Amino acid sequence: MRVAALACLLAPALLAAPPAPEQPPLEIGLEERVEVQLVLVDLVVLDRRGTTVADLDRDDFELRVDGDLVRLATLDAFCPDGAVDDPRGRVVRAAEPAPTETRSARRKVVLAFDYFHIDSAAETLDAARRALEAAAPGNAEHMIVSLAETVRIESPFSPDTAPALAALERMRSDPALYAGNYGRLTERRFFDRVHVLFDLLERIDGRKAVVLFSGPFLPDGFHHDPAFRSLASLSARARASLYTVDTGGLRTPLDPAFGPLGGPAMLRRLAHETGGRPTADTNDLALAYDRARRDLGCTYTLGFYDRAPRPDRNRRVVVSVTRPRLRAVHATSYVIRSPEKKRRSLVRTASMAPGMFESAALRARLEPVRPSSSRRWETRVDVEIDRAALGNAEGDWELRGILRKPNGTRMRSFRRTVRLDGQAAAISADLHARPGPYTLSLVLTHPERVSPLTTSIDVELPAIPDPGTKQ
Repeated sequence: MRVAALACLLAPALLAAPPAPEQPPLEIGLEERVEVQLVLVDLVVLDRRGTTVADLDRDDFELRVDGDLVRLATLDAFCPDGAVDDPRGRVVRAAEPAPTETRSARRKVVLAFDYFHIDSAAETLDAARRALEAAAPGNAEHMIVSLAETVRIESPFSPDTAPALAALERMRSDPALYAGNYGRLTERRFFDRVHVLFDLLERIDGRKAVVLFSGPFLPDGFHHDPAFRSLASLSARARASLYTVDTGGLRTPLDPAFGPLGGPAMLRRLAHETGGRPTADTNDLALAYDRARRDLGCTYTLGFYDRAPRPDRNRRVVVSVTRPRLRAVHATSYVIRSPEKKRRSLVRTASMAPGMFESAALRARLEPVRPSSSRRWETRVDVEIDRAALGNAEGDWELRGILRKPNGTRMRSFRRTVRLDGQAAAISADLHARPGPYTLSLVLTHPERVSPLTTSIDVELPAIPDPGTKQ
């Protein structure tokens, strides 16, 4: 009874009391973050005869990632040439008139020369020259690249074919391209160079076709599956497909280059997995160029959002065309690289191809100091770094120096940690080298910057004077 009476007395007071203010949520320092990446997949659609198909829309495509169907976000169709038949090989090209093209859409074609595998460099360069001379002017940009001890841009992208033709002529008599590319035990160096090429092409906007003049891969006892998967993913990021060419031309079935672990089969795999097309068993080495240029005249780009990106993991991609008897040619995977993985990759790329990362913030000088022996100089490398040109990145920087022969062979290197507190910094290093010509490359990197900074200088160390000669 007492409890009931007390409840009756307190009830009016409880009803009259104002509601307690709502407490704000407790801040515990956690927040939900959803990272979304837009992924682009470039492709060409062909019918059974190899003719390009030009009238497709978004509903005509299905895209799967690691087997799961994903929703398409964008479709960009670029088909100024319309439906065009597959180019056919021709034995003689020099006397033929240049084809007439009414469309003026600009496309990017890279002519890359793999000096690890080319059978005859002179004949290959001649085939590339004939292809450029017979091409319709004005609707394409061309870049010339050599893959040897280093990756060298012989001629950057230009709508004028004159620089590319001049580069091809210069390469015919360049001894640096022929030296040092033999006696390899594995194909690792070749895959490294293509990796560097994709890193460079990722820095250039738009879709690219790379006509890779190469040759048979010698069996080395390795399957190279990880390298193939990595290059396929990088090609998608760079938006660059490989149109591989077996420069050996026509071969007999008894040719040892047709071994099960090497030969044209590996070139075909490179082309198929990067979204390009292979050319083999023909002496018309310019056919791949015709195919690449034709394919660039009718392309599609599918875009989708990766809402659960897995950094540094290769993701399998399959694009199907819902219309019957059509097939899509595209890179078989893609990758979203973490900043740290991309930074490490670009450091290697800058060391091998410093020309794409040139910066006025670096200045270098190399001079002989004294002979360290009867065959070598002791040299001094002086480096000046302009702090004002580097932006706001604080902390320690890393400076790498690489001394190479003209053919790209690495002779000496050094590494320094640099703390930039003032407006400028000076770093010195001692290197020992024989007389002769060299290229000194410097690569400056920072943990918070993905892209490195470089500079290169050519130097010539004189002959060491005879100790008995009066100076």
